[in-house]
Amino acid sequence: MELNFETLPGVIWRYLLLLRVTDLLDILILVFLIFALISLLVHSRASHLLRGLGVFFVVLVLSSVFQLHAVNYILSLLVQWGVLALIILFQPELRRVLEQMGSRKIFSMILPTSERSTELDHAIAQTVVACNDMSLAKTGALIVFER
Repeated sequence: MELNFETLPGVIWRYLLLLRVTDLLDILILVFLIFALISLLVHSRASHLLRGLGVFFVVLVLSSVFQLHAVNYILSLLVQWGVLALIILFQPELRRVLEQMGSRKIFSMILPTSERSTELDHAIAQTVVACNDMSLAKTGALIVFER
């Protein structure tokens, strides 16, 4: 099949007609996961490690292109053991991601805004009641709000 710019919209339209709802759901889940991963990496020290990994993989590809067999062999061995090393290096970030997945934070991002605002209003009301009770009992407290 020869493809030129005149037939390109027709080809794209035919592929779009083949999309199913599950395909769109699959794409949306992947976009969400990639966005969550990027936002996690931006807000941690992991971004520097990823830059180093990028340089490592560029050197690996260049060693393959220029047929540097010894360097390529050593770097390939490092890739095999690198997965375990990455799990060890990113252990705090992985733990934080798993904790967030287990907490209600991830569900609050998915819930509609009206449900979140109702939940927030309820939390504020309960906090005011608790502060009033503590004031009557002359009890001090440190209140932390986490988003």
